[in-house]
Amino acid sequence: MLLIPVCSFLITIALTLVFRRVAVGFGFLDHPNSRKFHKAPTPLMGGAAIFLGFWITIGAGLFLTKQFPFLVPQFLRGFIPGVWIRMPWIMAIFVGALVISGVGLWDDKKVIGPYKKLLYQLIVAIFLVFSGVRVRMFLPEYLSYIISVIWIVAITNAFNLLDNMDGVSAGIAFVCSFLFLISAVLMSNYFVAVFLLAFMGALAGFLVLNFHPASIFMGDCGSLFIGFIMSIVGILGTYYGADSPTLYPVVTPLLILAVPLFDIFSVMAIRIRRGVSIFAADKNHFSHRLVDIGMNVRTAAVFLYIVTFCVGLPSVLLPLLPAKGVMIVFVQTLGVMSIIGILEYYGKKR
Repeated sequence: MLLIPVCSFLITIALTLVFRRVAVGFGFLDHPNSRKFHKAPTPLMGGAAIFLGFWITIGAGLFLTKQFPFLVPQFLRGFIPGVWIRMPWIMAIFVGALVISGVGLWDDKKVIGPYKKLLYQLIVAIFLVFSGVRVRMFLPEYLSYIISVIWIVAITNAFNLLDNMDGVSAGIAFVCSFLFLISAVLMSNYFVAVFLLAFMGALAGFLVLNFHPASIFMGDCGSLFIGFIMSIVGILGTYYGADSPTLYPVVTPLLILAVPLFDIFSVMAIRIRRGVSIFAADKNHFSHRLVDIGMNVRTAAVFLYIVTFCVGLPSVLLPLLPAKGVMIVFVQTLGVMSIIGILEYYGKKR
């Protein structure tokens, strides 16, 4: 199993080095301005490396599973037929990811604007849910479609907005993926677990060159792709079973992704309060606010990783907890986020 993230890591770091040079040659550069922290033009296209590193690993894994099934660990061989049953989903996810990443790459070069990006995201989300990749809970079918579309678009944009400082979006996605991985293993959802191992390897390979001071950025190509995959993992994950005491585990993705969701909603609230468009770029993101109260870029990124881990980790136990235990997890989550709010308020006031 460790071979999966190792291969993904090595492929991605090699491709990131290649695309760092390609980006300069083709003019894919992020130029400094008043709302950015870097001081010199920095290559984009890191997202293309993440995309290819992930999908090459997935494609190679599917090929080897088909041609050489004896290479698959014994305890996983019984799950191989289920993988092929889900092949239409895998192809739909690949097509959706390709479109999302392509739109992001287009925006990195030409700046197509938020409304056009949102339109493409909606089209991809609708395509996915009608392909069968959607929330499957105790809901009317029409509500399942609506919630799935909203979820895919919201999480895709949440990670897109998180890409505002070195290492933040990819690092938080790595922590969230690790938490989803724990949940998947606990619930014996090895299809999602393998998916996540490849994704984590790709993220780690990119982070080597993206952690502050970054020598390459992922651009919208990468942040939209990361958000898209995170939204899909949230949908495909298994969060409760026949032995689960309650149905509360269905909120597990919300807790694991609490920091990206907190960022997007807090930024929207700030912009609405100031009477500007919610799509207006600014320096009011969670990471920016941490720097404003005295943290440097590296410390802010690591702080966000820790918060993401601390808020999300208890949620993986929800399938095993009775109602009282679930309430304790919810209260703990609110407590952690309240501490952050107090820290921000008094830090900024000072």
